[in-house]
Amino acid sequence: GVIALLNAMAAAEVATGMPKSGGGYYFISRALGPLWGAMLGWGSLFGLVFASAFYMVGFGEYVHSVVPLPVVVYAVGMTVILTGLNLMGSKAAGQLQNLIVGVLVLVLLLFIGRGVAGAEPPLLFRSTFAPFGLGAILAGTATLFVTYAGFGEIASMAEEIRNPGKNLPRALLGSVISVTVLYCLILLVCLFL
Repeated sequence: GVIALLNAMAAAEVATGMPKSGGGYYFISRALGPLWGAMLGWGSLFGLVFASAFYMVGFGEYVHSVVPLPVVVYAVGMTVILTGLNLMGSKAAGQLQNLIVGVLVLVLLLFIGRGVAGAEPPLLFRSTFAPFGLGAILAGTATLFVTYAGFGEIASMAEEIRNPGKNLPRALLGSVISVTVLYCLILLVCLFL
């Protein structure tokens, strides 16, 4: 969270100084030239494609644990649904995204509330550090960094945000801080159960 917050602060500074659509592509092409901007643009495109595939396979794994169909069926199905939704327009996609985020935050808050109600603090002190080894810590850290990657896309929409000098830093920093607080609360609940 601290590393992502430092990155968000830098992105907020650059994006408020150059409130144009395009995010990293625009910033790098202005600073280093169009070749470097194009390289970053293509890199971002491929990064988003691979991240989307990562998210879809993760979604498929979760649903597979409830209804045992092949993971690829869920991943491809959700990709088709989301692509269709985006083709319907940004307003419909934005409304669905707000609904999904709201439901997910509600589920996480219910998890945290139930965990706090059944917490057993002494369990924290009975466990050993890294019972599954350093590899598990590194794998968890890598997964956690991927989950923070989305906040940078806020800067890509700087030109479309009303009063970007004020609202862009709030959006960037607020998204990172709120996710970090949720992660910390979930971690505490998991440690005490």
